[in-house]
Formats: sequence, structure tokens, C-alpha cells
Amino acid sequence: MMAACQVRFFDPAQVGRVPVDPFGEQVGPASDGWRSCPAQGRGWLDPAGQWRHVCPTHQRQLTALHHAGQAARIRWAGQPVA
Repeated sequence: MMAACQVRFFDPAQVGRVPVDPFGEQVGPASDGWRSCPAQGRGWLDPAGQWRHVCPTHQRQLTALHHAGQAARIRWAGQPVA
């Protein structure tokens, strides 16, 4: 069973965009620009010991961020924004 990648990425084109339903009605607040990765993830144990579902593309980036000491900059789907 595959789960969606849990990484969120910043998309400047989405900042301020208001989600609407097929009838043109607003269905949520304006976007802050952070979007969930649409790719399928696979199980990955990050260097901090946390089990995540991450796509292969983001796994390489996350590993580099952890080794550079920048793990706190990663945003995860389902995680409250600080």
C-alpha cells in the first residue's frame, strides 16, 4: 500500500489564491502558498528517527537538508504551521 508524499512545498503562484468548487463558490481560505506533494510516497525513516511517507525526489532533498542541519525548515502535511 502506497501513501501520498507527506512533504509540503512552496508554490509562489498559489499565494493568495482562493479555492473554489465547480460552481464558483469559495470553499476555503486563501492559500499561503504551501502545497502538498501529489506524488506517491514510500516508507522512509529520516535521520531524526521519524517514520514518514516520502517520494524519491523529496527523499534526496530531505536527506541533504538533514545533513546540512536545516531539518527544521521542512514542512509536513498534517503538521500545524508555527
